[in-house]
Parts: sequence; C-alpha cells; structure tokens
Amino acid sequence: MEFYVNKHVNKLIKIKCKDGNRYSFLCTGCDCYHGVIISEKGWSFNEDMEKPTFKPSLLSITGEKRCHLYVEKGNLRFLNDCTHDLAGQVIEMENIDDI
Repeated sequence: MEFYVNKHVNKLIKIKCKDGNRYSFLCTGCDCYHGVIISEKGWSFNEDMEKPTFKPSLLSITGEKRCHLYVEKGNLRFLNDCTHDLAGQVIEMENIDDI
C-alpha cells in the first residue's frame, strides 16, 4: 500500500491511501499509534480533527497486548477488556504537535 502524510493537525495524522483516508492517533494506553481507515463499509468519522469521533469501537491486539476503545469528541474511552493500565478510564487525546 502506498500512502503519504497529507495533514498533520492537532489530534490526528491524515494519510491518503488507495482504500480511502486513514487517520492515526497516539494511544496513551499503548504508547503507540493506532490507525483507522474510513470507508462506507468500515468506520465513520465526524471530520473534526480537533475533537474526533470514530464509530464503532476500535480493537488492537498485538501479541499479549489488547486495546479496545472508543474515540469520542477528542477523548479515548478505554474499555475494561484492555490489558494496559488505562482500562476503564477516559483520557483526553494528546496533541500530536506536542509529541
């Protein structure tokens, strides 16, 4: 897949790719980036780069690590089945420019 960084604004990085737009954000629970590809058959996005909302929930499983969350109005709402320390908490998204 070929892609390039199109925008770098506040909470998200927007990447243009063949399948549509991909948005990446820093997950403070995993201390890494998670990505979402927006398409008619996948996730929806409210188009707000400062207070993003993605639907439905996101699930990332890497080895023993599990991160299950909702991105709502610029907040990360970690579900109780996460394996990191932020399970069950709501945390404001980090500004990418500050990282």
